[in-house]
Amino acid sequence: MIDANVHPTRPRATMRNAFPILFALACLAVFAAPAQATLAGGDFDFSNWTITTSGPTCWPGHCGAGYDAPNDQVIMRAFTGWSQMTIVAPEDLTISFDWGQFTCSECLTSPFGWRSYLYLNGTTTQFSATSPWGPALLSQTGTYSLQVSAGDTFGFRHQNNTNTPTGFVRISNFSAVPEPTSALLFGLGLLGLSRVAEREPRPGNR
Repeated sequence: MIDANVHPTRPRATMRNAFPILFALACLAVFAAPAQATLAGGDFDFSNWTITTSGPTCWPGHCGAGYDAPNDQVIMRAFTGWSQMTIVAPEDLTISFDWGQFTCSECLTSPFGWRSYLYLNGTTTQFSATSPWGPALLSQTGTYSLQVSAGDTFGFRHQNNTNTPTGFVRISNFSAVPEPTSALLFGLGLLGLSRVAEREPRPGNR
């Protein structure tokens, strides 16, 4: 016998019971800090970068780029030309890094000396001062940040117009943080669902 006083379970009640879970997920999506990528793994692992060099002479160990794993930093060297490392951004990102350029005071160099650049879609922007012969600019350090879009090719270039390979640039504390747009949209969508669930009437309150 079927009891006429027993009501079947309504999907709306289940939706309403899901409100706390939806609300918690929405808060996590909106307020959780985006994961940071580094040179030690993931999309920006050093092995994923493209290394290129230019110049008539490239002595082994004196041009190109190498990863110093214990210190999580890249060392770039060049000799009568430039060395470059680039990668394609998988999504919209905020990139930040520390840099240091170090040269030699005793070396006979051209007046153009050593310099370091940011590379973005075929355009270079110098972020170090040009280091000529002499002690004034032997050691330079700084911090740089920029925003890149999905599909952008970006990276670093170190140029040495001298006849000595002793100068180098160091890239450290590299991080790539996703823009929060996607997480915000997802979180706002969940918040909307949670509001719908909260307003659903209880069974029998019609």
